[in-house]
Amino acid sequence: MAFAYHAGTSIYTSAIGMCTAASLIPSAAPSPMFRSIAISSGLLMTLQFSSPSDIDGAKQVWKDLCKELDDAHIDLNSLTSGVNPEKWQNMGKEEFDAACKKFYEEMGKTRDCCNNIGDSLGGAAMMSFIAAVVCAVLGTILLKMAIAKAAASAAGPVGALTATTITTAGATTIRQKLRMMVVKSGKSLMLIGTIVMMGYALLQWLTSSTQQGLSQAATPMDTKSMPMFEQVSIEGLPQSFGGSETAPGYKPKA
Repeated sequence: MAFAYHAGTSIYTSAIGMCTAASLIPSAAPSPMFRSIAISSGLLMTLQFSSPSDIDGAKQVWKDLCKELDDAHIDLNSLTSGVNPEKWQNMGKEEFDAACKKFYEEMGKTRDCCNNIGDSLGGAAMMSFIAAVVCAVLGTILLKMAIAKAAASAAGPVGALTATTITTAGATTIRQKLRMMVVKSGKSLMLIGTIVMMGYALLQWLTSSTQQGLSQAATPMDTKSMPMFEQVSIEGLPQSFGGSETAPGYKPKA
């Protein structure tokens, strides 16, 4: 359905345009109330106006981030699996495994957070598109009412008055439905916005927590548990450059 979201802003614009056109169509029996209702209905649609495609695009960014985290997990596993087990055992494998375990745990929490934000934005995109369609339907009905009211003017004063009464009542119902939709969708979008904001805050906390946890896991505080490395001496090279007579550029003290 994402392909249809690109038409969302155009649908909103068309709906607002139909309300404006409905308010401008003249009739033999002018109806200031109908005109006012048509204008206010367009304003309510303007309050509802949003871009489903942009919201859906933001959702996709968070979903792509989830995939990148999964790929990072796979790449790290494939990297470590290619190391010779015998040599790997003498290079701090246990410490590395502990750091990886911590990383995978924190990465899982981050992935869930990103996935939840993406789902919330996906719901907001669908809500925005549905609201655009509803606005277009109501705008079309309002425009047809205005056209019918103008056409009824040919039936004489009684027919014009009857048409005006009926169309004004119908337009009032349409405006009421728009008001209810704006209120309901506004509350829903506020809730989604709250979820996204909380998700951002949680993501920042998880990022900070992950960095601290991984730093501790990858840097053992107990020196006895750290892997031991033998010093390697290369024949022909000086072992110290701090002031040795064999160091390049050495000058004896006066």
